[in-house]
Amino acid sequence: MPTHRPTILVVDDDPAVLTLATAFLTHRRYRVRTAEGGKEAISMASRPGRIDLVLIDIAMPGLNGFAVAERLLAMRPGLEMLYMSGYAEQLSHYAPRVPERLFLSKPFGADELWSRVGRLVG
Repeated sequence: MPTHRPTILVVDDDPAVLTLATAFLTHRRYRVRTAEGGKEAISMASRPGRIDLVLIDIAMPGLNGFAVAERLLAMRPGLEMLYMSGYAEQLSHYAPRVPERLFLSKPFGADELWSRVGRLVG
């Protein structure tokens, strides 16, 4: 039995997405922390505690997901990122091409989420 359960920080301004992602991930026994936006995610990452992966919405008010990810990676180099958006066709507006393995299009199902997360953190 593995002794480490990966911790995933889910960042989205939509409470329904936070609830759904948390339900899917806890079902697979991941530890889940949630943040309702970029500022909260940055605050959480600045405190002690394990974070193995950040599942982050790209299109959020204030700081977009790429801006938040940049700050999180500066604080915690090597942190895994999995970006999500309901606006996949507008992705190039926010940043250069994101590899498909690091992008999850909304709406997503449990199997798709588990597959992407599993490839990144096991």
